[in-house]
Amino acid sequence: MELLYIWLNKYKGLNKMGLNFSNEFVFRFHEDTKTLEVRKVDNYIPNFFSNNITNFTGIVGENGTGKTSILKYILEYFSSGIHNNDHEIALVIVRLNGKLQRFGYLNKDLKLSGDISSLEIIEDAETLKSSATAIFLSNIFDPTSFLHLDYSKQQFGDTKNLSTWHLLNMDIQNRYGIDYQQPAISFNQKIGAFTAQELMRMVRLLRWMEGYKILEKSIPLKKLPYLNFTLYFDKEHNGNTNLDALNWELDLYFGSELSLKNQFLLKAFRAVVFHFVGEGKFVSGSDDIRGQYEILPDLVIEFLRINAIDSIDGDTSIYPYLKNVFEYVLERQEYTVIGQRIIEMSAFLGLLVQVVHEEGIIISPGVDTLSFKIGQESQGSLDRLIDANYAVDRISVFADFYFSHDPAGDPALSSGEYAIYMVFARLNDLKLDSHGKVKPLLMLIDEAEMALHPQWQKEFVFHFTEFIKIRFANYKVQVIFTSHSPFIVSDLPPNCILFLKKDLNHTVVEHGLKRANATFGANIHELFTDAFFLRDGLIGEFARRKIENLVSRVSEKSEYDQFEYVNLKKEIDIIGEPYVRYKLLEKIMNGLSDKEFDKVIEERESELEKLKNTRGDKNPG
Repeated sequence: MELLYIWLNKYKGLNKMGLNFSNEFVFRFHEDTKTLEVRKVDNYIPNFFSNNITNFTGIVGENGTGKTSILKYILEYFSSGIHNNDHEIALVIVRLNGKLQRFGYLNKDLKLSGDISSLEIIEDAETLKSSATAIFLSNIFDPTSFLHLDYSKQQFGDTKNLSTWHLLNMDIQNRYGIDYQQPAISFNQKIGAFTAQELMRMVRLLRWMEGYKILEKSIPLKKLPYLNFTLYFDKEHNGNTNLDALNWELDLYFGSELSLKNQFLLKAFRAVVFHFVGEGKFVSGSDDIRGQYEILPDLVIEFLRINAIDSIDGDTSIYPYLKNVFEYVLERQEYTVIGQRIIEMSAFLGLLVQVVHEEGIIISPGVDTLSFKIGQESQGSLDRLIDANYAVDRISVFADFYFSHDPAGDPALSSGEYAIYMVFARLNDLKLDSHGKVKPLLMLIDEAEMALHPQWQKEFVFHFTEFIKIRFANYKVQVIFTSHSPFIVSDLPPNCILFLKKDLNHTVVEHGLKRANATFGANIHELFTDAFFLRDGLIGEFARRKIENLVSRVSEKSEYDQFEYVNLKKEIDIIGEPYVRYKLLEKIMNGLSDKEFDKVIEERESELEKLKNTRGDKNPG
């Protein structure tokens, strides 16, 4: 199924709008005559973006024109679990089974004009809804998105919601089988599950990319070969007498000949204790409870002094000794909440023991970082470590993950790069249940370029279409996306763009731009003023108002003294536009008296003389 056109009567402030999503046809519905006009696009090029991309449409326009609302409307309309659309007041044109078909408004009385003479009629809404899988993806944290819908009851049917807000709610349910609506589920638990799942989505994307590297197929994304798990120490505790004493006792107890794996475990144990002590400062309740946090180093030291240790050879794990320490401390705790934290930390260290002894794990020379080679790591161990890191409360305070190009190298992802990776990672992680039939995909992408540097915006359409071509090679894919980026618009022919504009507080579809919709490969500055309907030029509003104010002040007077000239010139000199700068400077120069003008000339001559002397000093003789 291809979604070609929607005539939308009324939806969340959008009224009587014709929305064209076909790259091959231009549809226009004339409500007064009940006529649908259809024209073929003169310069339509089949398979322009990829053999499996049927239509690729960008929705652009001013803020508040309803770009995201259009995506939500489509998502609701094609969600097989939702039945809240009044189909009698909407007209939908699709290509289904190779034929142009219509559904909804005026099914019996619709007139046709233009390049087609007939449209088959779809009688059953479910035939339309079940003909494709709709996918909604948004990196924007929008808590109003479909807040009224109960995801657990699958009101979206087969539709895939990959929005941040939806995943934040559903990841804990999908990952751990816990009903996200339970009152006992805290927001921190949801955040933990979401963060763990996002990381795993990223890892699975990188594993998939590594597979295509082996097959010598090009994936147009920078590879991130290593995922690192690193320990952080609370620097605020440096100089704490108890912790300094604990460090000394641990070194004395275990000695200096530990293997790298045991050194890492011991450092992890130190990190746990350091941060456990730090937690005490933020615990509400009696001084006795806070005191139980603070005495932890003393209890550990007490255990070390009264319990001997056998010699540790090779890779024999020190974890049994560390576990005994936790048990010793646990027996001396008076408060259940503290005891539970100790049990969690002990279990986490137990998991680290399993991980560090896996083949292929790289431990950094500073023994504070474990590195996993993506595609070669033990997937089960890494998955469990990620689960534990985000499931156990506050572990991420002293340990966290990051991607790098080298083992324990510098972090390799900026926030913008992370954002673009998440678009691909969420799509890559889709579970498409075809029920024996491969359905077409209708991808609705909301402002995917958010947080991206202009260079990444320039490359987005290329990367995205290459990804779709390879990852969804067995599917027919239609893409509809919103954007504020002229770089993205410059990658789209005019027949692939829907322009929205505000007109007297109503959103309208702009059918013709100043330069006849010339977008593909167009000049970015022209796109800003044309396709994005920018008013008052291309400079920032703050600068525009400052310059207008300066022009006003300069125009008010015809004469200036030296003091005024110096201060006005400071403001003029920072203006980047040469013509404006020159005309303002000319105005104040002409307003100087002969005497003041001579002073300016003297200053310039003095500056020139200094430059000549400087040049002479650089070239003696």
